[in-house]
Amino acid sequence: MRAELDQRLAADSIHVAWLEPDIEVRLMDDQRFVWVLLIPLGADYVEPHDLPDITFRKLFDHARSLSAKLKQQTAADKINMAVLGNHVSQLHLHLIMRHAKDVAWPEPVWGKGQPIKMGDEDIIAARKLVQTALN
Repeated sequence: MRAELDQRLAADSIHVAWLEPDIEVRLMDDQRFVWVLLIPLGADYVEPHDLPDITFRKLFDHARSLSAKLKQQTAADKINMAVLGNHVSQLHLHLIMRHAKDVAWPEPVWGKGQPIKMGDEDIIAARKLVQTALN
């Protein structure tokens, strides 16, 4: 059974797809970055070690595959992968494609300027990019 998505994650991101029946793929609503979230929805998962072994493997296998494909598609210089959860405790894995010329480089993206919401065309393009990488 799927747990509810944290309201803050729902408000700040856009649904892209489901991997397996229990891992949601979302995009952060910030056009400055290609920023994907992988969210295992189930029991009260807070830390990676809370996941059942099979879900842990699936989550990180998908993260490895998706990040490699997105790095190639976006010509990213570096991928930032993080599980933080200081503000939102629900377990979610960030995959952020970084470029040496992005607004936050080389610092972390958090706290660097204000997010720029994606318009409808940006959302369509970003979803297509991620969905292509998922296939």
